[in-house]
Amino acid sequence: MQSNFKILVVDDDPQILYGTVRLLKQDGYDVIEAPTGHQAIKTAKQHIPDLILLDNVLPDIDGLEVCRRLKAEKKTCDIFVCMISGIKILSEDQAEGIETGADDYIVRPVGNRELLARVAMMRRLINSEKKLKKHLEQLEELVEQRTTALRASEEKYRLIVKNQTDLVVKVDLEGKFLFASPSYCKLFGKTEDDLIGNTFMPLVHEDDQEITAKAMKNLYRPPYKAYIEQRAMTKDGWRWIGWMDTSILDQNGNVTEIIGVGRDIDERKKAELEKDKLQAQLNQSQRLESLGNMAGGIVHEFNNILSIIIGNNELVMEDLPEWSPSRESCEEIHLAGLRAINTVKQLLTFSKQDDSVKKPIEIRSVVKESLELIRSTTPTNIEIRATLSPDCLPILGDATQINQILINLCSNAMDALPISGGIIDIELRNFEIDHCNGVSAHKSAPGKYIKLMVRDNGSGISQEILDRIFEPYFTTKDVGKGSGIGLAVVHGIVENHGGSIVCESTKDKGTLFTILIPAHEGTVEEESHKTDMLFGNGERILYVDDEPAIAKLGKCHLEALGYDAFSTTDPKDALEMIKAEPDQFDLIISDMAMPNIPGDQLIAQIRSINPEMPTMICSGYSSRMSETKASKMGIRAFVMKPLKKAELAKKIRAVLDNGKQLSSNS
Repeated sequence: MQSNFKILVVDDDPQILYGTVRLLKQDGYDVIEAPTGHQAIKTAKQHIPDLILLDNVLPDIDGLEVCRRLKAEKKTCDIFVCMISGIKILSEDQAEGIETGADDYIVRPVGNRELLARVAMMRRLINSEKKLKKHLEQLEELVEQRTTALRASEEKYRLIVKNQTDLVVKVDLEGKFLFASPSYCKLFGKTEDDLIGNTFMPLVHEDDQEITAKAMKNLYRPPYKAYIEQRAMTKDGWRWIGWMDTSILDQNGNVTEIIGVGRDIDERKKAELEKDKLQAQLNQSQRLESLGNMAGGIVHEFNNILSIIIGNNELVMEDLPEWSPSRESCEEIHLAGLRAINTVKQLLTFSKQDDSVKKPIEIRSVVKESLELIRSTTPTNIEIRATLSPDCLPILGDATQINQILINLCSNAMDALPISGGIIDIELRNFEIDHCNGVSAHKSAPGKYIKLMVRDNGSGISQEILDRIFEPYFTTKDVGKGSGIGLAVVHGIVENHGGSIVCESTKDKGTLFTILIPAHEGTVEEESHKTDMLFGNGERILYVDDEPAIAKLGKCHLEALGYDAFSTTDPKDALEMIKAEPDQFDLIISDMAMPNIPGDQLIAQIRSINPEMPTMICSGYSSRMSETKASKMGIRAFVMKPLKKAELAKKIRAVLDNGKQLSSNS
């Protein structure tokens, strides 16, 4: 019953004191209160609560001093004290609190639900300690009753201990075994004769020896008790043991021996460690989600800028004669823009907002084309050797993303090579997994795969960080030498293609990345490489974008393509135009991310006025819009920013021509 559990709440803030007391009483606890440090000490001595929730900042003496005085007195030293701080405290401050005897810390602000959960956890711990204390007190009482005749009752004591399922040991002041219960000997696979005269410390894990030694020092001063959790080498390997140690005093009050009662807590500790691991994963997931959203926002702004740069550059190039010296500069701008688009795609992939469409592709051709690009930018002292099997099966994927995999892995390999150069080997071939030869490292299901391997003879990756290389923003490179998202992007693309990636590396010998991507049994359609610009026939098109430069650029592109173009930066103006004359436009193109009325809502309102109006939507980034979502909304086409004139012309022509076909069939 919680009503049997008494809590003393100490706080000088009347509102906090009243709220905390009321909350705990509502949860069934027996609650008493004190507004000052001196009153808290007096109340604690009178009522001996099970738990004290002690504010650190009090008007007379601070919480640390209150805790110190309570822990110094025999009557109150066993009371569980939880310090409460109203500000974020440093680990040194927590250490000072622990040194004064505080058993736990709570940092405000803390919600009611969390406070009740923490109190419930402390109640369970206190009740467990009471049970253990009661058990130990029974043993102590037995020892105290026979202090003058300890030797005579030794055999009787042994019989009692031998019947205990808990581990019981007795050691001298040097930690040498004087006694070990049968349960202890059984767990550690030793006889009592093996242990007597030897110290227990060699059985303790080296990482826990220091904390064990510090805890043992508490046994030489009141309350002459210490609880220790440590890993010990049992016959079955390392296991967590929880020890409640108690000192035996002689008639002069000097510690002569120490009795330890232990319990195997390995399962509990593993559960706690797993909980901590899951919490860390949750924190990492939330951090990455936040970073992904931030990256997506950056992409939106960056794509708008790229649209202006690339679009206006295209307009300039159209007006330049072939012999103009300025064309070379424009070409450089165009290539830089394409590289920027590639960077944007990586950010979209990382933020999991890439809406690329997968289709059957000949991966060998994609890899071959990628290698041509990579070789053209590779230093002459680096040799790239490729072995591409001619009979590689197709995959269901995105060629741009496969290209990105190869670029990122080769870039990573080049960074690992010394200044003098080195070798990068690339291999592509079919690979099959059946039930007999399953590749455990890849955890891939039986079936046909394409195996892509990228190997270098560079510096390699140390085993300490090998498990972290696919974490976003994790990098061992110097500041400015790498963003830390390259391998994370590769990992995301591979997973997005239903594949797996494994890294094997030896320090100073090189690294091997092995990727398995499921093969596709279907046929690959030949892509048309026709680049002729598709022009309009004077159709009236309204272009809506809140960015004035992009709205102007869109209008210029449309006019250059032979359309009667209009533009506006205000979606409300677009609505008013449609309301005034619903059939005045043949097509409406809208940006997605706009203030007041987002593009999808604008199109929905336009379609409520004129359901037959053909529409297109553009986006530099939006978690709310994709090609699939656009199609479900009745939007005829989705265009990813930055806008490219040829792609825009092709999409517009497809929408308008399809609309004519639908009209002729109706």
